[in-house]
Amino acid sequence: MGGSDRVLTVATGSWGIDGPGPNGQWVELEKVVNGWEPSAWGGCSTLAPLSPRGVVWAEITADTRVMSASGTTVPVWVNERECTSGRDPSPFLGEPVVVERERTVTVYWTSSPPDGDQRCPSNHPVKRLLQLEEPLGQRVLLDGSTWPPSPPVPR
Repeated sequence: MGGSDRVLTVATGSWGIDGPGPNGQWVELEKVVNGWEPSAWGGCSTLAPLSPRGVVWAEITADTRVMSASGTTVPVWVNERECTSGRDPSPFLGEPVVVERERTVTVYWTSSPPDGDQRCPSNHPVKRLLQLEEPLGQRVLLDGSTWPPSPPVPR
């Protein structure tokens, strides 16, 4: 599925284009002196593209009731996906990459992962305004932290 020089993530069991089947799991392997050792594993409800080196995906949610088809700003909420001990994500969020196409606007947002072990209380989303080059119109807003990109979870 993806990896680096020191971490490799692989899929086990059955998988399809929409994600894992009933026995689908992922296993993260970490490089050790004599090979690879499992360091994390679990089920997964959605697939994600490989994130750029040194960052992890953040996801967006949106309230479609407040989106204006004629506006070039789109309000979204950004939430870190990784366990972060409930930290304020603001100083750790990267700049969004917004890909505008004829029928879609896809948002790719990342954050810097925390160091060390973390607790997993609910992460706190923060509100952000996306600046578009053209009005949203009838285009569909998509969250690029999933594969394939999917509409953000309604807020």
